Amino acid sequence: MKKPMFTTGSMAGSQLFKLWKKRSADEIKLADTIKMAAAGFSVPGYDDVDISYFNDKSTLTKNRIISVVHEAILGFVILGLFMLLLMGRRMSALVLAGIPVTFMITFAVMKYHGITINIVSLFGMIMVLGMMVDFSIVIAENTHRYMELGIRRKLAIENGVSEIFWSVTVTLLCIVIAFMPLLLVPGLIGRFIKAIPVVIIATLIASWFFAMFILPYFLNIFLGESHKKGRDMREVTLPQKLLAKIFGSRINKAIKAEQKEDVNYEEGLFGQVQKKYKGLITAALKHRYLVVGVLVVL
Repeated sequence: MKKPMFTTGSMAGSQLFKLWKKRSADEIKLADTIKMAAAGFSVPGYDDVDISYFNDKSTLTKNRIISVVHEAILGFVILGLFMLLLMGRRMSALVLAGIPVTFMITFAVMKYHGITINIVSLFGMIMVLGMMVDFSIVIAENTHRYMELGIRRKLAIENGVSEIFWSVTVTLLCIVIAFMPLLLVPGLIGRFIKAIPVVIIATLIASWFFAMFILPYFLNIFLGESHKKGRDMREVTLPQKLLAKIFGSRINKAIKAEQKEDVNYEEGLFGQVQKKYKGLITAALKHRYLVVGVLVVL
């Protein structure tokens, strides 16, 4: 705390105290403690003395944290809705179950490194929000593919995990290596942004661990012993039914025709995405020299 400073003008006759917190102190908690102590402070005989606050950074920090938390919640909701539409209820629920497990491991790593939940660490969590379920989606979809081929549940899980284990692991290592240089930034800026790479790397490693070792256990418990529907018995999903009701019978007929056109497409909206993606890849291969030329120019 600095010595009191006398001011002039509109602040004439007042005393100004400036306070700085230590790096380890909680800014919001410290400001609330000071305000609570000052609220009950009074000097006998000086009833006209008022205590006011200026340049309170804790209010700005609190508002920013609330904003970031709201954005994170919105991201979770959007992520859950898209997975529900594209993967179905059971599979999306199993994949989304990895989010709290991943965050628990991340929080443990943050505590070990002395990182608190603040604007910087929350920003890192939002950055990695979409990536934390990628590994689980790949494992779940590959297992589901084997079960659709008629393979029993346990063998399908073993094949689904072992087939892409190293591919997923190499992907993890590439992302981790991309963020590791941020840990080597020196000085004040390095200490400020340290939370971002730590949170991202810890979250991705935790999501990889969940996808490789915990999700297969969940799949073995909650999935059926075998796939009940063959590829020639696809049903129109709920999103497709809603689209058919809104836009008429033409879309309904187009969806059924699409399902009969290629049995290798997945069910639901993801199958429609597959068809569009197949058309895009076909066009790119047909005009491959033009595509390569555009990429070189860019």
